[in-house]
Amino acid sequence: MKKIIINGVELEFDIYDADTFEKYDKLEKAVSGIKEESEKVRAEQGFAAYIRFISGTIKGGFDDIFGQGTAEKVCGKGDSLVVSMESFADLSNAVTRQTKELEANSKIQEFTKRGQAMLAAKNKNGFAGKRGSERPRR
Repeated sequence: MKKIIINGVELEFDIYDADTFEKYDKLEKAVSGIKEESEKVRAEQGFAAYIRFISGTIKGGFDDIFGQGTAEKVCGKGDSLVVSMESFADLSNAVTRQTKELEANSKIQEFTKRGQAMLAAKNKNGFAGKRGSERPRR
């Protein structure tokens, strides 16, 4: 498992683990769509509630991805908008780094090329079925 550091806290994080990706994707979507809802909170309840709403969304995502209590370790006990947003930015940067590392990995590139070549050959020879292991009957 890969290690990342966010606000001085070392965390295990592998974006290519299916469960981790699913949880990160949920947080990323929540943060991406937060503007309209947070502005409504701000208009109805004030700026402090707006800060708590955004910070709470991010902190909830950290606890979901890394386990209960992680958000407090990473973002602190309070609801600092800046700390929460910087923490999310650091996590997003870790995702970008891991994605670039995967793309640069020559073994994975070779595997992908071989897989694509095998699929092309199967399609050309009429072997493509519902699953790659299916072969035409003779």
